[in-house]
Amino acid sequence: MRLKGEGTIHFLKTNLLSLILGLLFLGGIQLMLNTYRLSRLVNVGMDTVIILSIILMLMLLLISGVCIYLFQRNAGRMIYLSGILWFPYYYIGLQIFNHLLPITDRGDVPPPVVGLFMIAGMIIFPIYTFASLLIFNVIPQSAGSKWTKHAAE
Repeated sequence: MRLKGEGTIHFLKTNLLSLILGLLFLGGIQLMLNTYRLSRLVNVGMDTVIILSIILMLMLLLISGVCIYLFQRNAGRMIYLSGILWFPYYYIGLQIFNHLLPITDRGDVPPPVVGLFMIAGMIIFPIYTFASLLIFNVIPQSAGSKWTKHAAE
């Protein structure tokens, strides 16, 4: 039996998770796009910026996995929409970022190959999101059923 307002809570959880995932993906993409700008502004070598960007992107991936794990508990089936709903939040964040911080120096323009990485990321990220949601939902249920069988005996 559903409680009053339970659907609203699931809706808010789904949208909040989608917002977090979209902004985390935006952070990774912006790190990849703005390596030249970061190198110039921070006055650090390009190799250092690339290594730090890779480390930060891996941390963002880990944070997104933790967020998926925390939000999927008791969230219902609506949480699977987060695998798709992150994109509008990503796009809005991208437009805001581009409007607030436009590229003013021609040396900061990213190379064309970065677009291929963005396309690959946009294909892989929803797969990662759905896989994480499925894994975090299936494993506890199968482990719980195993323990309940032993407890009943």
